[in-house]
Amino acid sequence: DLENARTAFGRAAKERNAGRLNQALKGLLGFFWRRGRSLEQITTSQMAIDALNQVDAQAPEYADALRVKVAALTMLGRARLFTGQDAQAKALLQQGTELLNSPALLGHDTRREQADVSYIMAQAILNDREEAQRLLTQSRVLRQSLGDRAGEAWCLLIMGNIYRDRG
Repeated sequence: DLENARTAFGRAAKERNAGRLNQALKGLLGFFWRRGRSLEQITTSQMAIDALNQVDAQAPEYADALRVKVAALTMLGRARLFTGQDAQAKALLQQGTELLNSPALLGHDTRREQADVSYIMAQAILNDREEAQRLLTQSRVLRQSLGDRAGEAWCLLIMGNIYRDRG
């Protein structure tokens, strides 16, 4: 239930355990997203980011912590975008993109995080159709390489909307 998920998330955040935090974060944020609970998405994402900011850069789990932080930044960006805070959303997504280029993540599979950041960033900049189309194509290709058929479909749906709106 929700309270157990919150407890697991709180424990993982306190311990700064990236793997457990990632699992708890996905479950909680998915629940909040499906129910339109944006404020709770924002609070939970920020708590995860704050916990992950405390992971020592020399720690063996630092790369995992960065990947989870990118996921939390992406979900926070999505929540900010859907609550009309476009500038904040773009800044958070840009921060996630910069982290993905961190030397600490070289050699790590970050396709999922890259696909998610590109997908949400495209939605944040739909007024720049060319760049949004490029980001959606990038996300779709990454999702295809991951076998994420549903993610591909979402990318294609938004790409179709862009083409439709062009006239």
